[in-house]
Amino acid sequence: MHLNHQLNHLYCDDDGGNDNIAAKVEPCLFFACRIDDPDISKESIIYNEKYIYNQHLKRIYHPPMHNEFLCDHLVGSCNGLVCAFQFHHLVLDPIYICNPLTREYVYLPQLVVKKEEVVPDFIDGGEVEMHHNTACGFGYVRSTNEYKIVRIHYPKNAEGDVEVYTLGSGCGWRAIGRVPYHLSTLRGGKGTYANDVIYWTSGNKVVAFDLADEEFRLLSVPPCMQNLKHGDKCGLAVLGRHLCLYVDNKLWKSGP
Repeated sequence: MHLNHQLNHLYCDDDGGNDNIAAKVEPCLFFACRIDDPDISKESIIYNEKYIYNQHLKRIYHPPMHNEFLCDHLVGSCNGLVCAFQFHHLVLDPIYICNPLTREYVYLPQLVVKKEEVVPDFIDGGEVEMHHNTACGFGYVRSTNEYKIVRIHYPKNAEGDVEVYTLGSGCGWRAIGRVPYHLSTLRGGKGTYANDVIYWTSGNKVVAFDLADEEFRLLSVPPCMQNLKHGDKCGLAVLGRHLCLYVDNKLWKSGP
């Protein structure tokens, strides 16, 4: 109700009417995750329950998701399709796609990395540890009406091996080469999707992957990102269909 009121107020014309922009706001999915962990105090759970709004949310029934609560679960959502991570063999893999309304789902082939393909530092207890050495993204191509998942892994911590999966194509994961930029791999390295393109940060750079031509490119960035200092953090977000950059600058916190 507050959103509708604000939109009607902001877009009211000189005659006092409006173009009903509030009715044009795209519907979206809102996800609330509750963790039933014995290590979390009961008081903390009760305190947070007032933000869950159980009476307004509908439970989504889906196959079991991973239970590593320190790892991310969602890669992203496009037009109602949801891409989620699965944690297996020490890797956070974007291989679960579902439609919550129809309850249809599909698992994509898992990432398999052989020991001889990685540096010794990536082997933990006899298994290849790729949890913090992958990046991924999920998006939609309007021109071809295709949904694509891109997965990048860094077996030698240098160039990344790139794979693309097109839903419904029957071609499986396609290796399309390597990316010379080390994309952010924090929390699964999930990219930010906007307008047929997936974006990641790479140090003080922004790297874009065009889902239509399946090519990477560097974007020009504002001065605040070019002048990042040690301890500064930055990230990407989408507002409407606009890609936005935020910077968490430790200098901004120096005041009272």
